[in-house]
Amino acid sequence: MLQMNDSKDNPISNRINFILSLMIFLVGLWFYLLFYIKTTTYENPSSKLLLFFGIFHYFIFILLAISIYLIFVYGLYLTEKRILFLEKIKQSSNYMSNFLFNWWLHILLFILLFSLLIDISATYKLPLLVHIILSIVFYSIFVGSYFYFKKMITGESIGSQLKEYPYGTILLLVFGSVIYIPIMSILFSDINVSYDKEFYSSNEELKYSIRVSGYIFNPVIIQITYNGRNIYGNSENETMTGYINGNINLSKYYQTYEYSNSLTIRFKPQLNPFVREKTVYIKVTE
Repeated sequence: MLQMNDSKDNPISNRINFILSLMIFLVGLWFYLLFYIKTTTYENPSSKLLLFFGIFHYFIFILLAISIYLIFVYGLYLTEKRILFLEKIKQSSNYMSNFLFNWWLHILLFILLFSLLIDISATYKLPLLVHIILSIVFYSIFVGSYFYFKKMITGESIGSQLKEYPYGTILLLVFGSVIYIPIMSILFSDINVSYDKEFYSSNEELKYSIRVSGYIFNPVIIQITYNGRNIYGNSENETMTGYINGNINLSKYYQTYEYSNSLTIRFKPQLNPFVREKTVYIKVTE
């Protein structure tokens, strides 16, 4: 059975309400970190902080996944229906429930401390190692204070509390990010194309800008073609250029058949061996 207090002070419905509130916050934080990571990947792709924020983003994802699972389990518990595997589901959720309720604040606090120290590190030009050490020190002060006050309230020794700290789980989650980050990098690899205007005549010059968009790792632009004719790069020469500006003399490439006047960009996510294409159609009139 789920280890929970069924008293009026802590009914299951209160836990569900708390988890739902936490989920709203986590969803907002997940999208904020996604925006931050994608923006930093473009503006400063060599930033050493990107990998750490990728791991933090993964931790938020795990907390969200656990929250959704617990909502499902608590929902089954409230229905009181006899389902063959219900008891096994409830039993398997004990550890997840304890982890979420006991450690969600610790994870979010460490992320907050790490983020707040970015400005300090930038101001004093501190090395990344010093940044990490400072984050750990401030977090350790918080955890130590938490354990001390818990000892005063419950009488549980600090030593026994340290034994309950989920070292193995945290380490396992960190290794899990090795799978999460490449998947996110592949999913969010994209190419953004813009032009100097919307409509062109067949004798004008098209000015285009191509910008890569990625998650920690920017995709590699391999080739740009217009109506099948090579404009930039080739399949043998990869480039890591993040922003490409170019001109196309439409009078040389203009075509009148259907689906013509297409600009095609071949690119490849860094952690994916398969080449992808993005095609956009230029509005050209005779």
